[in-house]
Amino acid sequence: MVRNQKRYIIVERLNSRFTKRAHADIEKMIAGAGGYERWMARHNKYQIKCGELDVTVDMNSHTCGCIKWQMTGIPCIHVALVIIGKKEKVEDYVVDWYTTRMWQLTYYDGIAPVQGNLLWPRVNRLGVLPPPWRRGTPGRPNNHARRKSQFETASSSNTKLSRMYRVMTCSNFQQEGHNKQGCKNETVAPPTKRSRGRPRKDQVYFISSLKFSCA
Repeated sequence: MVRNQKRYIIVERLNSRFTKRAHADIEKMIAGAGGYERWMARHNKYQIKCGELDVTVDMNSHTCGCIKWQMTGIPCIHVALVIIGKKEKVEDYVVDWYTTRMWQLTYYDGIAPVQGNLLWPRVNRLGVLPPPWRRGTPGRPNNHARRKSQFETASSSNTKLSRMYRVMTCSNFQQEGHNKQGCKNETVAPPTKRSRGRPRKDQVYFISSLKFSCA
């Protein structure tokens, strides 16, 4: 609120046509347009040679090949050279958004002051109600359930899996349909487990010699 009022006071004190920044950019473009060459073409078009680069300018559509005029609304160096060659003013080709009048209209209304909530008018309405209570954890519900396996059914429990249609595998003979407790075959000794850690040198030599003999 205070910032808008200060800006409006600054604008009221300006006596120029454009803002200070816009005037500085215009003077910069006019000063830099002296070292380029200009060639005329048909339909109010021009070609500007700036070093090794050639830029085209169309005064009817207000476009330049460097695209600076279209982006900023202020004529660039190439356009300023054309305008000076036509003995016209560069300020006449600047968009109206940089004028002091538009700046005044921007901060004319500003932001109005607001009284404290103790002085707000009271109405016979209900206050802000809390959100409705819902069961479960907050957040969006999960619509993508975990994909079930071939022998797994949907279960109501979140921690246990259903045993329905599960295929048992015997760890004794590796047969399906029963487990080790109900196996009628003789008990087979489990294969020896490999000892942890790196093998000794004699073991490595024995294994390598077996591979050499097999080859």
